[in-house]
Amino acid sequence: MATRGFAIVAMLVAFSAPARPALADHATRDGMFEERYYISVQFNYQFEWDSPWEADLDRVEVVEGEYDRVVIVNGETGAEIEVVGAAGADPADVLDSVAEGRVSDSGAEVVAEDEGTVDDVDFVSATVAYEGEDGAIEEYIESRAATASGETAATDGAMTFFVRAPEGELDDTLAEVQSVFLRDMGFLGPMLLGVAGAATQSGGDDEDATATAEAGETAAADEDDGGRDEDDETATAEAEETEAAEAEETEAAEDEDPGGTADETGVDGDAYESPTFGYTLEWDEDLWTVNEERTEVGDRDVLTLDYADGGFLFIEGYEDYDGDPADCLVGSADEILGTDEVEDVEPLEDDGGDVIEGEDGGVAFAAYSLLLGEEDAIAYFDCRTLVEDEAVLAFSLIVAGAAGEDAIADLADLQDTLELADEGGSVSDDDATQTAEAEDGSSAGVETYESDAGWTVEFDTGVWSPVEPSDEQEFELRLNSTASTADFTVFEDFDGDAEACVEDRVARIGNGTFDEIDEVEGVTGDAGQASATYELAFEGDDGPVELTVYVECRTVVAGESVVEILFASEPDDFDAELEAFGDVLDAIETPDAGDGGPVLSGSGTRRQAA
Repeated sequence: MATRGFAIVAMLVAFSAPARPALADHATRDGMFEERYYISVQFNYQFEWDSPWEADLDRVEVVEGEYDRVVIVNGETGAEIEVVGAAGADPADVLDSVAEGRVSDSGAEVVAEDEGTVDDVDFVSATVAYEGEDGAIEEYIESRAATASGETAATDGAMTFFVRAPEGELDDTLAEVQSVFLRDMGFLGPMLLGVAGAATQSGGDDEDATATAEAGETAAADEDDGGRDEDDETATAEAEETEAAEAEETEAAEDEDPGGTADETGVDGDAYESPTFGYTLEWDEDLWTVNEERTEVGDRDVLTLDYADGGFLFIEGYEDYDGDPADCLVGSADEILGTDEVEDVEPLEDDGGDVIEGEDGGVAFAAYSLLLGEEDAIAYFDCRTLVEDEAVLAFSLIVAGAAGEDAIADLADLQDTLELADEGGSVSDDDATQTAEAEDGSSAGVETYESDAGWTVEFDTGVWSPVEPSDEQEFELRLNSTASTADFTVFEDFDGDAEACVEDRVARIGNGTFDEIDEVEGVTGDAGQASATYELAFEGDDGPVELTVYVECRTVVAGESVVEILFASEPDDFDAELEAFGDVLDAIETPDAGDGGPVLSGSGTRRQAA
């Protein structure tokens, strides 16, 4: 029943809290989104629903500083769920007042009462039965503490749930309500605490119904004879023993699986394994904390992490977009950028003025600046294939504008821990091999790129991030480090002559619009492999730019094609960066390369290519 859009809307409201009081101008719709999400403006809770449940918009309202209220109705059964957040109220007092009102106004009978604690959240509840306008009604009422959110609520208070159903249908309604998730003060789980994992207060199965009837008869007998006989005391003792045993079993079960059923949760401390698709990842608990984790109807695995400097990360694996990352990126971004709360969306540019978007090793990505309410924010999205032609894995990061650069870097660190599983949901042979190699220190983080043109290169993904070109870009592969960039481009030209390829690049540099061009090392090498180095200065979008550029060409197919490697960094970083890039140059293999011509390393120091 839950959807990604719900998490997105929740995040938007939380992130743009300063602007939310303006919604009081629309009281009958306050907190309602797309008529199937509700987020309390004054208290920190939220929930959603789907057909056949529909919101009764005439009973959705907010009175600032006093209460929030929403009612949804099952169009098939007539059952209702009402949720009320009341400022300054005590849960026990609310329950007593409501129950007394039902008794006095409708002649209700109090069928059962209860109180308890689930995951450190206290609750009180009661079940009442009465005659409604359209027949007999059973109603379950549960109340717990609510925390004021933002500046709209005057004080903390109580959050109260009312579940009403025609006589005989309350059990089924309560069971259905349990599939609706609620976030409240960090609590994630069933909406109704008093019926979670147990029979409902109003009857349950045959044994529960029998026990309830027997309890009622015993109470009546006690009232008649004015006290308890030995049989009553024995029954009470047996009941207490049974309750204690059940409590021990429940506690043991919770210890074994604190998050619910084992196959429903994938979080284990600072690690996560997708219950449906088997991918795994880890995070730094100083930067990321779990906000929510669930598997939705349709096997959509959702993990939401809060970012320490303000913001949210949504990680979702699901079957859609025929497994296509580019289509996933468009749809995933639109779920956030297309909402009413988002304004002034602009593509985000890097320090060099280039738009941050493209495809990198099968990962489609894009970043944007925007306004959430009155707050500047940064949104970053990327998608990759989980199951070929079937499923995708989407990352969506929304953070305060000032935290954007650091947050994207921190996300990259988190994604470095990502391990995908095969289509069967278990770690593939390749992943297992990589894991084993990483454990013994061999080939850890090494990726191989194989060009359709016939050349290959290996690189350390801990140092170099691969980028695949957009349709407008000429290069075939780009490798980025923290301080340098290298583009690999194949030319079916120059009759496969590497030296001619380098000379052509040097000529194009000379004909470019550079303010200064200084030769560090002229063209050296031969027809199989050649190189040159130049320092360039020019005016960029953000001011003067200085770069040192190293160009190398190698024959791919003799007489036909070459691969050009264009490497650039700022002058102060060039020596160290090119020294590190030397490992990549050594790992290039071409079918018809030269015999190891000179390759520049550092400031003019020569070495032979491997």
